Amino acid sequence: EMLEAATDEMTDLSATVEEVAAAAETVAETANETAEIAERGETTTEGALADARRVEAAINETVDHVEVLDERMNEIGEIIQLISDVAEQTNMLALNANIEAARAGGGTGSDGNGFAVVANEVKQLAEETRSSASEIEQLIEETQAQTQRTVEEAREAEEAVQQSASAVQKVAETFALVSDNADETNS
Repeated sequence: EMLEAATDEMTDLSATVEEVAAAAETVAETANETAEIAERGETTTEGALADARRVEAAINETVDHVEVLDERMNEIGEIIQLISDVAEQTNMLALNANIEAARAGGGTGSDGNGFAVVANEVKQLAEETRSSASEIEQLIEETQAQTQRTVEEAREAEEAVQQSASAVQKVAETFALVSDNADETNS
C-alpha cells in the first residue's frame, strides 16, 4: 500500500515536474523573444541616435554657412557705405561745379551754362547712387535680421535634437537592460 501511495505521489510529482518544465520552457521562449525584441529596439534606437547626430551636424553646418553669409553681408554693407560716401562727395563736387559755372559764365555766358548742365547731371547721378545705396543698405539690414533669426531658430532646433538624442540614448540603454535581464531570466 505504501509503495502504491509512493508511486501515486511520484506520478503526481512527475506530472508537476512536467508542468513546471513546460512553464519554464514557455518562460525561456518568452525571455528569448523579449531579448530579441530588446535587441531590435536597441538597434532601432542606435539608428535614431545616429540620425539625430547627422541632423545636429547638418544644423551646425547650416548655422556656420549662415554666419559666413552674415559676415559677407557686413562686408557688402561696408562697400555700400563707401559708395554712399563717394556719392555724397560727388554731390558736393557737382554743387561746387555749379558755383564755378555760375562764376565762369557771369550768369550769362555759354561756357558756364554747359558746365552747369554737366554739373547738374553729375549731381543727379550722385543722388541716384545715394538713393540706390540706401535701398541696398535697407535690404542688407533686413537680410541680417532674418539671418540672425535663422541662426537662433537653428540653435533652438539643435538644442531640441540634442534633447531628443539624449532621450533616445536613454531608451537604448533601457533596451540593453531589458535584453540583459531577459538573457539572465533565460539562463
